Amino acid sequence: MSNLTVDNMVISTQLSDSLSFLKIRTSSYSLCYEPELFPAALISCWLPVHVAIFHNSKVIITGLKSHEQANMILDYLIEYVRTQRIVK
Repeated sequence: MSNLTVDNMVISTQLSDSLSFLKIRTSSYSLCYEPELFPAALISCWLPVHVAIFHNSKVIITGLKSHEQANMILDYLIEYVRTQRIVK
């Protein structure tokens, strides 16, 4: 098994702040939030990486290739949430 590669990492984390999904829904960012279809706000701007943010501030990120990529996306996400005042 010397030819192992990472093809897809999944991480989950908990944001420290509560989020206002009403503000997410009306945000200028290209988010998809349709609670009738899926109970999370979805971000797909880092294809093939997908981010799901749930009402309890849990974040699931799929499709990652490295820890560095995960850190970059999380840093961007946290900054975006704060600058757009999506925090309750």
